[in-house]
Parts: sequence; structure tokens; C-alpha cells
Amino acid sequence: MPKNSQPQLLVGMTIASLLALSFGFATANLNICKDFMIVELEWCKGADTIECSKAAILGGIVNGAVFAGAALGSLLMGFIAKYGRRVNMTLISSLYIAGSTMIATAHCFNCLLIGRIACGVAIGLSGIVPMFITEICPSESRGFFGIIYPACITFGQFASCAFQLSHGYVLDAKSVDVTIPFLDKFLWRFCQMFPAFFSAIALVLLRLSFTMSTPHELVEKGKVEEAKVVIEKLHGPEKVDEVYEEIDRNLEVAKATPNISFIQAVKNKTYRVAIMHGIILAIFQHLTGIAILTSNTAKMFTVMLGRTYNAVVLSCSITLLNTLITIFQVPFLDKFGRRTFFLTSISIFTVFSTLPALSKLIDAKAAWSGWVSVAGAIGFVFGFALGMGGVFWVYIPEMYSPEYKNGAFSVTVFANWTTACLMLSTSDILLSWSEKFVYIMIFVFSVINFLHVYFFIKETKGLPIGKAYS
Repeated sequence: MPKNSQPQLLVGMTIASLLALSFGFATANLNICKDFMIVELEWCKGADTIECSKAAILGGIVNGAVFAGAALGSLLMGFIAKYGRRVNMTLISSLYIAGSTMIATAHCFNCLLIGRIACGVAIGLSGIVPMFITEICPSESRGFFGIIYPACITFGQFASCAFQLSHGYVLDAKSVDVTIPFLDKFLWRFCQMFPAFFSAIALVLLRLSFTMSTPHELVEKGKVEEAKVVIEKLHGPEKVDEVYEEIDRNLEVAKATPNISFIQAVKNKTYRVAIMHGIILAIFQHLTGIAILTSNTAKMFTVMLGRTYNAVVLSCSITLLNTLITIFQVPFLDKFGRRTFFLTSISIFTVFSTLPALSKLIDAKAAWSGWVSVAGAIGFVFGFALGMGGVFWVYIPEMYSPEYKNGAFSVTVFANWTTACLMLSTSDILLSWSEKFVYIMIFVFSVINFLHVYFFIKETKGLPIGKAYS
């Protein structure tokens, strides 16, 4: 941890971390226990298997609702950002609490759907959180604190997965008419409440402990003395002048032309270049196939090991790998820079993306082919987590200048979630049509992603927010 980190800065980071944990749990809390939900809600009543067509349709809608909500939330972010980071994070916390409670107590599909959409909107709005982190941290330690946010997201996903393993078994596909024990009903519903628990704590801290705007917001509004008081609380009296002068220089343009809309920003050549590369980076984060590979790996474990508890544990281990690699970056990101991690990350997962493609081309039906594909997917996750996963959420808030950041960041996150939704919704169709085509497509997109980062993405380490592209 950087020296002289003040208690108020740690409170702010605690709030951001709690909302990141809510994000992680909300995206993973139906991964394993979904079958228990299907049986309790009787989606396959009268059918021969819990893998019935109705469950597939309703389950797909419930899963997709989070991504649809996230896309909506990312668009709304551009409109609500003007009300300040604290107000935004209060809204995010409230949505998690309401949505999670509705899911946990749902006894009908409509309640479940509304709850999932509410959590999705909160996830989409959560793009505010990394912007909040960049605005309360000094430039020399933004990487250290910034990577904590995606690390907490991945830890939340792993912790959710690990908690769901407490069921201790998986339901047989023929378990349509079984009576779910009370403990299993409690476990799958209780797991849905974790985002509410974390967000409730964040809400209390926002109301009682972190009651101020960020220094960037205050300087932009001309509240210089108030901003200096906040800087002292965040970084100590010896850093007040240094941090204020950096913010003041950074906001020189923003104070003259505050809150430029996205449409106005793209008319400016300098802004347009930064926005274009940010959106391309956001799209390629998912075009390179992380969602397809991880979801298909879980299916491959099931095919090779059967519908067993061991297959579920192995699938869950992938989220642990993602978490460990993201945490590993914390002390190194400010030393080596964002661009270095991007290039290393893409190089690794591009190499590993060739393994599934080659195994399918040689002998798609052989037993060894499945295990080679799994090894390739695990290596891909390792590479992805090393840069394009977590570092992406550190980099994007740093590349846009304050005068147009809100609108540009909103559209960038929308592009990211829309691509994720499209990749997930089409993955099963594409994989059933031709696995070879899918893996070759992932390899090609990975190469294009590397070339884009190598030639066009600039380093932001240690620079004032938005200055890399000025």
C-alpha cells in the first residue's frame, strides 16, 4: 500500500471494494445453484428432465436480463454522472439491495426477472466506481488502487461460486419431481442476498463516513478551499498543494467547457481519437472470446466427467485462477504500466487460443482433444486476467479527459456490455454449428486486438487523467 494513505482514502476504497464484490456476486450467483432454483420454481414440472426446453428458455432470459440491465445502466450512467459520484454510488447500492432481495424472495418468474434486471442496471452503472477511484487517488498510485476494483469483482465471482459448492452435490438431470430440502432452498436464495449485504454496508459508509464529493468534482465547480480540505483528508496536509495543482492543471479545459456531451466530444478530433480507441478496446475485450471459452469449458467438464460435483468444482476453479492473477497485479501495475500488461496479456491468451483450434482440426472427437481444449481455455483465462480483464477497468477511466469523460465512458461501457451480450447469446449457436470456426475466429480477433494495442494504445501510468491522448 502507498505510504501515508489516509483513513478517508481507505474508507473510499472500502466503499468501491464493497460495490465491486456486489458486482462479482451478482454476475455469478446463479452459476451452480440454478438447477435448485429450476426444481423449486417447478419450471420443468411434468417433463422428464430438469434440462427441459422451458427451463432453457426461462434460464436464458434470466441470465440475459443481467446483461440487458447492464447495457441499460451503462447508457443511464452518462445522464446521472452529473449528480456526483456519491449520489451515483448511493443509487447503485440501492439497486443491488432492491434487486437482490427481490431475487432471493422470488416465487414467480416475473419477480425473478425484475430483480435480475435491477441488479444488471446496478452493474451497468458501476462504471462510475472506477472513475470515483481515479478521482480520489493520486496519479502515482492509481494503478495500485485501481486494480483493487477488478480484483474484488473476480473475488466476488469466486466467493459466490465457492459458496454455491456448499450444496455438496448436484441434482441429477432426472430430478424433476424431487423435493428440495429446506437447507438447499435456503442456500440458493441466501446466495442471492450477498450483493444486498455488501451494498448495505457501502450505503452506511456513504451516509456516515464518506460524506464529501471528490476533489475533481469540487475543483470543477470552483470550490477550491473545499477541495483542499478534501485533499488533506484523503492524502494528508503535505500533499495538498501538489495534488491540487495536478487536478487544477488537469481540469483547466474542463472548467472552461464542463460536461461536454458524447456527440460534442466526437466532433473534436483529439477527443474522437481517444473515444474511438477506448470503444475498440472495450469491444475486443469480449470479441476475443473470454465468455465463450469459460462457459464452454464448464460444459466440457460436464461432458468428460458427467453431471458430477467434481465437474462443478473444476469449473469453479477457473474463477479462482482469475482472482489470483488479478490480485497478483496489484503491486506491479504502477511499476510496469498498463500497456505492458495489455500486450503481455494478449500475447499469452492468443497463444493459448490456438490449442482448442488445433485440437478440433486434428481430431475433434478424441478424448484428448477435450482435455487440450480445457488446457487452452485455462491458459486463455490466465492471459486474459493478466491485462485485458482487470487492467481494462483501470485504463479506460484514465484515458478520457474530465470535460467529456462521463458521456464517453458511458458509451464505452455500453459497447462493452452489448458485445458481451451478443457473444453469450450467440455462443451456443456458433459452437453447435462449428467449434473449429469459433476457435479460429477467437484467434483472429486476438491478433487484431494485439495489433490495435501495440500501434494505438498509449501508456497512462503516472499521467494526469486524460493527458495521454491530449
